[in-house]
Amino acid sequence: MQTSPIACRPLADWLGQSVRFQGYLNYWETANRTDDTAFLLQHVKVVPYKGGEKQIRTLDHIWLYSPKEAHANTKLERLNAYGAVGQVVSYTRSNGTKDFAINVKSFAPMAWHLDLLDSYGESKLDHIKARTLVLEETLNALESEELHFDIHSSYEEVYQDFQDEYEFCRRHIEINERYEANKQHRSKPKPDILKFASTSSKSTKLACKGFAAS
Repeated sequence: MQTSPIACRPLADWLGQSVRFQGYLNYWETANRTDDTAFLLQHVKVVPYKGGEKQIRTLDHIWLYSPKEAHANTKLERLNAYGAVGQVVSYTRSNGTKDFAINVKSFAPMAWHLDLLDSYGESKLDHIKARTLVLEETLNALESEELHFDIHSSYEEVYQDFQDEYEFCRRHIEINERYEANKQHRSKPKPDILKFASTSSKSTKLACKGFAAS
């Protein structure tokens, strides 16, 4: 039984899925009308976005198709390392055979989020609140598959690390808010008790002078 040419391709069963990948730029060209760019990437490693190291597949080369905004911050130099997030797609060659490529998605590098977290590294409450917001955005970016991180890292482990730190910061904020609420509650005067104490004192004085307190 002859195997179909699609099934022979290493990305056939990932068609339509989001993937993380890395490789080395060999060639690229940009369409004048759309500003979209086609990249030829060599020595490529690809993994499902929510996968891990054991699922990595190695390719000799693959074509990438990228809108301008997806690589706006990328320095394009031949043989430069390049890593991104994309979706596996299929296309038909001029000779009628089918092959697979990756459509690059808009993404943020993990380094951006880590640098932002480092900038709020102090133990002050306002820094912890800022870290919590950054961590929440990081988790959202992971869930929406818009954050690029090393293909050798497990998605589950990366997500859990950020989730743990997020929960730690949230608990810290909640404890501080309860403490502040209790402190304010304790510092408030209790007029009924003070009034009662004042009345009792007056009644005692009057009783000592032989007057009945009313």
